[in-house]
Amino acid sequence: MEVHPAKQWAEIVKTGDHDDALDLILEGELRVRMRIAGKETILTTLGTGEFFGEIFMVPARQMSWPTKTAPC
Repeated sequence: MEVHPAKQWAEIVKTGDHDDALDLILEGELRVRMRIAGKETILTTLGTGEFFGEIFMVPARQMSWPTKTAPC
């Protein structure tokens, strides 16, 4: 397991990114967002103990939406 600290408002992954990791949020929040009709929309907010990136575990898949850290 590797720890990758992220600064507030840092973009963690972008639409179309490929990865082979399952990411666990150790502290803070992460917003899953996408642009709809030119406006940024928050799809969900993930917190401590939650994870994302499980879709990468399926072969030939890519990220469907970008995620960004949120203020704590």
